[in-house]
Amino acid sequence: MGNNRRFPGACCCAIVRVEQAHAANSLSLPMQHAKRLMSALGVSLPSRSPSDGAALLISGVGSPFLTPLYTASAIVRTWAQSLPEFLVWISLICILFVGVGFCYVLIQTLRGKISDVHVSESSQRQGPFAVAVCSSIVGIFALWWIGVPGPLIALGTAFAFQGIIFALLTRWAKISMHVAVAASCVTTLVWLFGWVAVPLLGFLPLQGWARMRRGRHTLGQVILGAGLAPVLTLAMLLSWWAIGRGG
Repeated sequence: MGNNRRFPGACCCAIVRVEQAHAANSLSLPMQHAKRLMSALGVSLPSRSPSDGAALLISGVGSPFLTPLYTASAIVRTWAQSLPEFLVWISLICILFVGVGFCYVLIQTLRGKISDVHVSESSQRQGPFAVAVCSSIVGIFALWWIGVPGPLIALGTAFAFQGIIFALLTRWAKISMHVAVAASCVTTLVWLFGWVAVPLLGFLPLQGWARMRRGRHTLGQVILGAGLAPVLTLAMLLSWWAIGRGG
Protein backbone atom coordinates (compact mmCIF):
# COMPACT_ATOMS: atom_id res chain seq x y z
CA MET A 1 0.00 0.00 0.00
CA GLY A 2 2.85 2.40 0.86
CA ASN A 3 4.43 1.82 -2.51
CA ASN A 4 1.09 2.40 -4.22
CA ARG A 5 0.68 5.72 -2.39
CA ARG A 6 4.14 6.88 -3.45
CA PHE A 7 3.60 5.90 -7.09
CA PRO A 8 1.25 8.80 -8.05
CA GLY A 9 3.60 11.27 -6.35
CA ALA A 10 6.58 9.91 -8.24
CA CYS A 11 4.67 10.18 -11.51
CA CYS A 12 3.78 13.79 -10.78
CA CYS A 13 7.41 14.61 -9.99
CA ALA A 14 8.54 12.96 -13.22
CA ILE A 15 5.93 14.89 -15.21
CA VAL A 16 7.05 18.17 -13.60
CA ARG A 17 10.69 17.40 -14.43
CA VAL A 18 9.79 16.65 -18.06
CA GLU A 19 7.79 19.86 -18.33
CA GLN A 20 10.64 21.86 -16.79
CA ALA A 21 13.12 20.32 -19.20
CA HIS A 22 10.79 21.03 -22.11
CA ALA A 23 10.37 24.64 -20.98
CA ALA A 24 14.14 25.04 -20.65
CA ASN A 25 14.64 23.66 -24.13
CA SER A 26 11.93 25.95 -25.49
CA LEU A 27 13.64 28.95 -23.93
CA SER A 28 17.04 27.87 -25.16
CA LEU A 29 15.94 27.53 -28.80
CA PRO A 30 15.54 31.28 -29.38
CA MET A 31 18.92 31.81 -27.74
CA GLN A 32 20.47 29.21 -30.00
CA HIS A 33 18.96 30.86 -33.08
CA ALA A 34 20.12 34.28 -31.85
CA LYS A 35 23.67 33.02 -31.32
CA ARG A 36 23.67 31.41 -34.76
CA LEU A 37 22.42 34.63 -36.36
CA MET A 38 25.05 36.70 -34.50
CA SER A 39 27.72 34.29 -35.66
CA ALA A 40 26.40 34.45 -39.23
CA LEU A 41 26.55 38.23 -39.18
CA GLY A 42 30.14 38.07 -38.00
CA VAL A 43 29.36 39.80 -34.70
CA SER A 44 31.52 38.85 -31.74
CA LEU A 45 30.74 40.87 -28.64
CA PRO A 46 32.01 42.18 -26.35
CA SER A 47 34.89 43.69 -28.28
CA ARG A 48 38.37 43.14 -26.95
CA SER A 49 39.34 46.78 -27.43
CA PRO A 50 38.01 50.07 -28.83
CA SER A 51 40.03 49.41 -32.00
CA ASP A 52 38.29 46.07 -32.48
CA GLY A 53 34.92 47.74 -31.96
CA ALA A 54 35.75 50.43 -34.51
CA ALA A 55 36.90 47.81 -37.02
CA LEU A 56 33.68 45.86 -36.54
CA LEU A 57 31.58 49.01 -37.00
CA ILE A 58 33.41 50.08 -40.15
CA SER A 59 33.17 46.59 -41.61
CA GLY A 60 29.45 46.46 -40.89
CA VAL A 61 28.63 49.91 -42.25
CA GLY A 62 30.79 49.25 -45.31
CA SER A 63 29.39 45.79 -46.01
CA PRO A 64 29.39 44.84 -49.72
CA PHE A 65 25.64 44.39 -49.36
CA LEU A 66 25.10 47.92 -48.02
CA THR A 67 27.58 50.11 -49.91
CA PRO A 68 25.84 49.59 -53.30
CA LEU A 69 22.55 50.63 -51.70
CA TYR A 70 24.00 53.93 -50.45
CA THR A 71 25.42 54.57 -53.91
CA ALA A 72 22.25 53.58 -55.76
CA SER A 73 20.11 55.76 -53.49
CA ALA A 74 22.25 58.83 -54.22
CA ILE A 75 22.22 58.21 -57.97
CA VAL A 76 18.54 57.27 -58.32
CA ARG A 77 17.51 60.27 -56.23
CA THR A 78 19.28 62.48 -58.77
CA TRP A 79 17.60 61.03 -61.87
CA ALA A 80 14.16 59.97 -60.68
CA GLN A 81 11.48 62.48 -61.65
CA SER A 82 9.03 61.59 -58.90
CA LEU A 83 8.77 59.69 -55.63
CA PRO A 84 6.94 56.70 -57.18
CA GLU A 85 9.63 56.47 -59.86
CA PHE A 86 12.35 56.62 -57.21
CA LEU A 87 10.67 53.87 -55.19
CA VAL A 88 10.26 51.58 -58.21
CA TRP A 89 13.85 52.00 -59.36
CA ILE A 90 15.45 51.65 -55.94
CA SER A 91 13.26 48.65 -55.09
CA LEU A 92 14.36 46.81 -58.21
CA ILE A 93 18.00 47.59 -57.44
CA CYS A 94 17.68 46.52 -53.80
CA ILE A 95 16.02 43.23 -54.63
CA LEU A 96 17.84 42.11 -57.77
CA PHE A 97 21.32 43.54 -57.31
CA VAL A 98 21.65 43.05 -53.55
CA GLY A 99 18.70 41.33 -51.89
CA VAL A 100 18.76 38.00 -53.73
CA GLY A 101 22.48 37.55 -53.15
CA PHE A 102 22.24 38.51 -49.50
CA CYS A 103 19.32 36.14 -48.84
CA TYR A 104 21.25 33.30 -50.47
CA VAL A 105 24.31 33.97 -48.33
CA LEU A 106 22.27 34.34 -45.13
CA ILE A 107 20.34 31.10 -45.72
CA GLN A 108 23.51 29.18 -46.55
CA THR A 109 25.20 30.63 -43.47
CA LEU A 110 22.36 29.57 -41.19
CA ARG A 111 22.53 26.11 -42.78
CA GLY A 112 26.23 25.95 -41.97
CA LYS A 113 27.30 25.86 -45.63
CA ILE A 114 29.01 29.26 -45.44
CA SER A 115 31.10 30.51 -42.52
CA ASP A 116 29.52 33.99 -42.19
CA VAL A 117 27.63 36.59 -44.23
CA HIS A 118 30.92 38.23 -45.19
CA VAL A 119 31.91 34.91 -46.84
CA SER A 120 35.37 35.10 -45.31
CA GLU A 121 36.43 31.74 -46.77
CA SER A 122 37.40 32.22 -50.41
CA SER A 123 36.54 28.58 -51.19
CA GLN A 124 32.89 29.36 -50.35
CA ARG A 125 32.52 32.36 -52.66
CA GLN A 126 31.69 30.68 -55.97
CA GLY A 127 28.03 30.07 -55.10
CA PRO A 128 27.35 33.62 -53.87
CA PHE A 129 29.12 35.09 -56.90
CA ALA A 130 27.06 32.94 -59.28
CA VAL A 131 23.78 33.90 -57.62
CA ALA A 132 24.71 37.60 -57.50
CA VAL A 133 25.75 37.70 -61.16
CA CYS A 134 22.64 35.89 -62.40
CA SER A 135 20.37 38.09 -60.30
CA SER A 136 22.19 41.22 -61.52
CA ILE A 137 21.71 40.19 -65.15
CA VAL A 138 17.98 39.90 -64.49
CA GLY A 139 18.18 43.32 -62.83
CA ILE A 140 19.88 44.85 -65.87
CA PHE A 141 17.10 43.68 -68.17
CA ALA A 142 14.46 44.82 -65.67
CA LEU A 143 15.96 48.32 -65.53
CA TRP A 144 16.20 48.45 -69.31
CA TRP A 145 12.59 47.28 -69.67
CA ILE A 146 11.17 50.02 -67.44
CA GLY A 147 13.28 52.63 -69.25
CA VAL A 148 15.71 53.91 -66.65
CA PRO A 149 18.52 56.26 -67.81
CA GLY A 150 21.45 54.60 -69.57
CA PRO A 151 24.01 55.36 -66.83
CA LEU A 152 22.01 53.30 -64.34
CA ILE A 153 22.04 50.35 -66.72
CA ALA A 154 25.78 50.91 -67.17
CA LEU A 155 26.27 50.73 -63.41
CA GLY A 156 24.26 47.53 -63.21
CA THR A 157 26.32 46.06 -66.02
CA ALA A 158 29.54 47.08 -64.24
CA PHE A 159 28.27 45.36 -61.07
CA ALA A 160 27.62 42.09 -62.93
CA PHE A 161 30.88 42.33 -64.89
CA GLN A 162 32.91 42.75 -61.71
CA GLY A 163 31.12 39.79 -60.16
CA ILE A 164 32.25 37.60 -63.05
CA ILE A 165 35.87 38.82 -62.88
CA PHE A 166 36.11 38.48 -59.10
CA ALA A 167 34.55 35.00 -59.23
CA LEU A 168 37.27 33.92 -61.66
CA LEU A 169 40.06 35.54 -59.66
CA THR A 170 38.84 34.03 -56.40
CA ARG A 171 40.04 30.65 -57.65
CA TRP A 172 43.63 31.89 -57.30
CA ALA A 173 43.55 34.88 -54.93
CA LYS A 174 41.41 36.12 -52.07
CA ILE A 175 40.26 39.70 -52.63
CA SER A 176 38.76 42.04 -50.05
CA MET A 177 35.25 42.49 -51.38
CA HIS A 178 34.53 45.11 -48.73
CA VAL A 179 37.28 47.31 -50.16
CA ALA A 180 36.61 46.36 -53.79
CA VAL A 181 32.90 47.20 -53.65
CA ALA A 182 33.58 50.43 -51.76
CA ALA A 183 36.25 51.42 -54.30
CA SER A 184 33.88 50.68 -57.18
CA CYS A 185 31.08 52.73 -55.62
CA VAL A 186 33.34 55.70 -54.83
CA THR A 187 34.74 55.60 -58.37
CA THR A 188 31.19 55.71 -59.72
CA LEU A 189 30.21 58.65 -57.53
CA VAL A 190 33.32 60.62 -58.50
CA TRP A 191 32.63 59.88 -62.18
CA LEU A 192 29.04 61.11 -61.92
CA PHE A 193 29.25 63.92 -59.34
CA GLY A 194 32.82 65.15 -59.69
CA TRP A 195 34.95 66.70 -56.97
CA VAL A 196 32.15 66.77 -54.42
CA ALA A 197 32.48 62.98 -54.09
CA VAL A 198 36.30 62.90 -53.84
CA PRO A 199 36.35 63.06 -49.98
CA LEU A 200 34.65 59.64 -50.00
CA LEU A 201 38.00 58.20 -51.06
CA GLY A 202 39.04 58.60 -47.44
CA PHE A 203 36.76 55.72 -46.51
CA LEU A 204 38.85 53.21 -48.49
CA PRO A 205 41.92 53.18 -46.20
CA LEU A 206 39.60 53.00 -43.20
CA GLN A 207 37.85 49.98 -44.67
CA GLY A 208 41.17 48.38 -45.52
CA TRP A 209 42.42 48.92 -41.98
CA ALA A 210 39.21 47.47 -40.55
CA ARG A 211 39.45 44.30 -42.63
CA MET A 212 43.08 43.78 -41.64
CA ARG A 213 42.37 44.60 -37.99
CA ARG A 214 39.69 41.93 -37.93
CA GLY A 215 42.11 39.45 -39.44
CA ARG A 216 40.00 38.92 -42.55
CA HIS A 217 42.54 40.11 -45.14
CA THR A 218 46.18 40.89 -45.70
CA LEU A 219 47.50 44.19 -47.00
CA GLY A 220 47.99 42.65 -50.43
CA GLN A 221 44.38 41.47 -50.61
CA VAL A 222 43.17 44.95 -49.63
CA ILE A 223 45.37 46.66 -52.24
CA LEU A 224 44.24 44.20 -54.91
CA GLY A 225 40.59 45.01 -54.26
CA ALA A 226 41.20 48.76 -54.07
CA GLY A 227 43.21 48.77 -57.30
CA LEU A 228 41.26 46.38 -59.48
CA ALA A 229 37.67 47.48 -58.79
CA PRO A 230 38.06 51.09 -60.03
CA VAL A 231 39.72 49.86 -63.24
CA LEU A 232 36.86 47.46 -63.99
CA THR A 233 34.27 50.09 -63.11
CA LEU A 234 35.84 52.76 -65.30
CA ALA A 235 36.24 50.30 -68.16
CA MET A 236 32.52 49.61 -68.17
CA LEU A 237 31.50 53.26 -67.66
CA LEU A 238 33.80 54.43 -70.45
CA SER A 239 32.42 51.74 -72.75
CA TRP A 240 28.85 52.91 -72.17
CA TRP A 241 29.91 56.54 -72.57
CA ALA A 242 31.60 55.75 -75.91
CA ILE A 243 28.56 53.80 -77.11
CA GLY A 244 26.30 56.71 -76.14
CA ARG A 245 28.42 59.22 -78.01
CA GLY A 246 28.64 56.95 -81.02
CA GLY A 247 24.91 56.44 -81.02
